[in-house]
Amino acid sequence: GTVTFGRRAGEADDDATLHQTDDATAGSQTLQGVEELLEEDDDSDGNGGGDDVSDDGGGGDDAPAVYRRGGLSRELTAPTGAKTTTKLHALWGRVRDVEGPQLLVAGDADDYGPQAEELALSRCGVRAVDARARNVLRLLSALEDSNRFEKLAGRLTSADDRGAVASWREAEATRRRDEALTDATTLQNLELALADADGASPGAVSAAEARLEALREEAAAEKQKREADAAAKREAKAKKRRLLADADSLLQAACDDAAAAGDDDDDEYDGDDEEDFEMI
Repeated sequence: GTVTFGRRAGEADDDATLHQTDDATAGSQTLQGVEELLEEDDDSDGNGGGDDVSDDGGGGDDAPAVYRRGGLSRELTAPTGAKTTTKLHALWGRVRDVEGPQLLVAGDADDYGPQAEELALSRCGVRAVDARARNVLRLLSALEDSNRFEKLAGRLTSADDRGAVASWREAEATRRRDEALTDATTLQNLELALADADGASPGAVSAAEARLEALREEAAAEKQKREADAAAKREAKAKKRRLLADADSLLQAACDDAAAAGDDDDDEYDGDDEEDFEMI
């Protein structure tokens, strides 16, 4: 048989369209935590632990992440050429530019949860499932729902399991604070994110502080440029006013000179001209 990926209408026919869900990082962390708890449980039962991993999930050191897909299916081809397609909601698959098998899910949590449980059991090599392991597995139906995760995590009663859940919560809080720092792109947003960055990773804080300093320098440069532009505009207006004032002064002086010249002509007139006019 051949495993194929069902696609939504309009999707490209390759795995480039695979993408993590909005809460995929948290879901990936839940998946990895479930595997760790299952392996611990299997080790305690003497069943060989996580080293006996099936080929479906791989056995590499890189922990798998959770990716959402529009649709998943398995196509079986008979020797006669007849094909049968089975709809799936969870399977181990490959994602472009990501090393190792990843958990691909489709549909609602109620759809992919049971299949994800079986995949996790197979990957971890767990042969016997007790009540505690079943409660751990149910966390896989809360990959994208933090409220449901809290409800299901409350069913884990051992101190080790509760400690693991507390560690997941702390790591998730750190991830969300880091994400807030990364998503802050404006000066004001960065300042607010850094003010609420208690618990964020040092690397994310340092990177955010460096971006904040760069934004402050950029804002200061822009302010200086605006002030210089405003000063240049004010100087241009003042120069224009001075030129207009000088032009008015020159025009007034010309008018005064013309008026003075007219008075001089009147002063040079005498009566001989009048006598000549009467004789004519």
